[in-house]
Amino acid sequence: MFIADLFGILYAMYGYVYDFKFLDLVKGTPFEEHWWIPNIASLVTTTGFATYFTLNVGKSNWRKIILAMTVFYLLASIGSYFLTDSFFTTIAPVPYVLSAFLICFSIVIYYLDLLRTNRVLNFKSELAIYISFGLLIYKLAITPLFIFQRYIRVSSDFENVYGIILDLANVFLYSIFIYGFIKQSRKENPLKRPVGG
Repeated sequence: MFIADLFGILYAMYGYVYDFKFLDLVKGTPFEEHWWIPNIASLVTTTGFATYFTLNVGKSNWRKIILAMTVFYLLASIGSYFLTDSFFTTIAPVPYVLSAFLICFSIVIYYLDLLRTNRVLNFKSELAIYISFGLLIYKLAITPLFIFQRYIRVSSDFENVYGIILDLANVFLYSIFIYGFIKQSRKENPLKRPVGG
C-alpha cells in the first residue's frame, strides 16, 4: 500500500516537474496522468486485505462469502473501468466504494470470528487486530469525503479540509500499522533461550 502510494506520488511529480522528458512514449497517452496507478493499487490492496482477513477467519462459510465478494469486487471494478473513462481521469467511484464495503465487511467477519474463539483473550498479540483497526477507521473516515471529492474543484475550502483529513488519515493508518508490526516483532519467540540462563 505504501509502495503504491509512493510510486503514484513520484510518478505524478516526475510528470509535473520534467513533463515526461525522458519517457516520450508516455507523453500524449492516457498514462500521462497518474490516476491509473491508484486505481490498480486499489484493486491489488483491497484483494490483498480481503484475502488476509479471510485467512485469519476460521474454517467457515464466511471465508467462501468473502472470497466470492472479492471476485465480485474484482469483476465489477474491471467492468467499471471499461464502461467509464474514470480509470485514466480520476479515482473510480464504484470500485472505491465497493472496496470500502468489502474491507469493512471482511474486518467485521474477522472480529466476529475472533469473539467466537479463545484468540480474543490474546487479541493484543495479533497483528491482524492492528491492521483491521487502522483500516476500519481509515475507510470509515475517507469514504464519505471521497464521495464528495468532485466538489474539490468547486470549493477551495473543501479542498483544504479534504487534504488535511486525507493526510491525517494516512498518518494514522501507517502509524497503527507500524505500531502493530513493532508490537508483533517484540512478541517473545518461544524458540529463543535467555542468554546466560
